[in-house]
Amino acid sequence: MIQAMTITQSYSLTDFQQNPAECIERLRQIRQPIELTVNGATEMVLLDVDSFRKLLEVAEYANAVEGIKQGLEDIREGRTRPAKEFFEEMRAKYNIPARQ
Repeated sequence: MIQAMTITQSYSLTDFQQNPAECIERLRQIRQPIELTVNGATEMVLLDVDSFRKLLEVAEYANAVEGIKQGLEDIREGRTRPAKEFFEEMRAKYNIPARQ
């Protein structure tokens, strides 16, 4: 199961600029996003590299699941055709010889 990330720490951009090492060390310790604020409003979120990579993996997985769902819907709605038909069309269109 994927653990949800929550933002539990906040630094003003000014604080971060004055002491980035402290903020980065805190980020390494808590392994949770840290928000940077400007005039009290969140402007950026910092992540440690491992958390960022995990986030990318989750996004890739979600994209794959969405693609599968779309493909299944296309099949149900009749928006598909046999692969053999498609390949024959591409061979004809681009003058590709058939395999022997």
